[in-house]
Amino acid sequence: MTYRTSFARRMLCIAVMATASVHAAGLFATEAAPAASATADDPSLPDQAVLRSTTNGSYTARLVFQPQRMVYRVELYHGGELWRGTETDVVKEAETTYQAFAQQTADLAQVEIDAMRLSAGKRYAEHMVQMNDQRLQGLRDDLERERQQSRQVLAQQNQTKQQAQALSSDLRSVSARLDQVQQDIRRLEKMKANPSLPLPSDTASPTPAPAAETPAAGDKP
Repeated sequence: MTYRTSFARRMLCIAVMATASVHAAGLFATEAAPAASATADDPSLPDQAVLRSTTNGSYTARLVFQPQRMVYRVELYHGGELWRGTETDVVKEAETTYQAFAQQTADLAQVEIDAMRLSAGKRYAEHMVQMNDQRLQGLRDDLERERQQSRQVLAQQNQTKQQAQALSSDLRSVSARLDQVQQDIRRLEKMKANPSLPLPSDTASPTPAPAAETPAAGDKP
């Protein structure tokens, strides 16, 4: 009797423990499922995120993380197009590959950067040459204009000298004429002021008659 009672109690305890274990397992399974679903369907997690990016010239290196897959992608672009790409789930390996790709962008872009600088230097030099050519042509035009003006001034000076010489000659002639006129005026004024100046006679002298023409020898009266 005692043995049966002990066995029954023992079986009851096992059943209770089994029921509790099943209940606990079901409880944890029910709580874990939504967590996995949230990881897969959580809209706050993007499909991928760019963690690092380095651009040199037309080359770009990117370190991309895909949280849905827990994978890192390292990509190398040239001119906006994917050139090389690799995947890994090891963070250190992804970082090392990214640093290598970033260094490649710097090395590869150095040629483009040098070419860009040389091209810019060439365009600047050509622009400066054009500006200096224009300045040189402007100075030549100014010099030629000054020479023309100098020739015009010299010609005008010569013409003015000739006119001055002619005017000087005319002035001497007019001065001589003025002296003569002034002398005549003084002479006439002196004559007018002389009280013994004889007056002209009223009797006119007889005009002689014209001589008769003598007929020629062969002419008849």
